[in-house]
Amino acid sequence: MRTFVIVAVIALAAHAGAFGLGRREQIVTVYGRIVMIGPAPHRYLAIETEDGTVYRLAGELIDGEVARYQGTKLELAGVIESPPSGATPAVLRVTAITQYPEEPPPPRELPGRG
Repeated sequence: MRTFVIVAVIALAAHAGAFGLGRREQIVTVYGRIVMIGPAPHRYLAIETEDGTVYRLAGELIDGEVARYQGTKLELAGVIESPPSGATPAVLRVTAITQYPEEPPPPRELPGRG
């Protein structure tokens, strides 16, 4: 019985380690200008800080809320999903916009509508 309990505890610890259980995601805040990077069709939304660091943006907020602030400075909160690698920037999964500009951007007209 004692051996079974020890094996069960070791298996549970291995399972938790393999699936990242017990690992807490660290929320970071990044302040910078919202930019579009890359040639079409491989363009992506990013935030560029004053020191030139670029984070590729991911998450549900970027398609609607963050995208409309392209060219303005925002402070975003999120989790780093992957670190930078060579020329590829780190990926920031945006969870909140923590600082908006003083004036909201004007509405953008969609191509082909109007």
